[in-house]
Amino acid sequence: IDSFPMKIMAGDGTIRSLSVNARPMFTGNLDDRPGGVATFRDVSQQEALAEEMERLSVIVRQSDHAVIVTTPSARIIWVNDAFTALTGYSWADALGASPGKLLQGVHTSRDTVARIREAVQQGASFTGEILNYRKSGEPYWVECSITPLRDTNGTLTGFVGLSRDVTARRVAERERQTLAA
Repeated sequence: IDSFPMKIMAGDGTIRSLSVNARPMFTGNLDDRPGGVATFRDVSQQEALAEEMERLSVIVRQSDHAVIVTTPSARIIWVNDAFTALTGYSWADALGASPGKLLQGVHTSRDTVARIREAVQQGASFTGEILNYRKSGEPYWVECSITPLRDTNGTLTGFVGLSRDVTARRVAERERQTLAA
């Protein structure tokens, strides 16, 4: 028998997940009864981590916020469906691209771009609003938060960017300012 899963109750009452590997053992003498050897490995922590990863994956995939994950050098390695819906860029369009080159345009604030670049170069977070452009060329405003991703040793492994469309709010603010003037 190869490996198979097993659940047991530990002495403290917790349920533990085991991976059991059992094999028959023969002495070579036909008159001897076969024996066996079994090994047990506690896989509870790996199982819990896999469940947590699946939960987080579902949350990010189904989020209403556009999500971009990049390398440390700011090349896109993953986007969610909300990103595609907001920007018009498919996962294939975005893969390997720089978010700035993909989304920024002629009226994007150079000051905001410089602050984002500085944060990324320092491995720091950035929060703010920026004018981006959809694949169609249509401008839209987003409120974005860019956060560095670090492994357990603290090494920078990339960035995650969350953004939401705030165009309607920006237009309403501009209309209020125009009326007030």
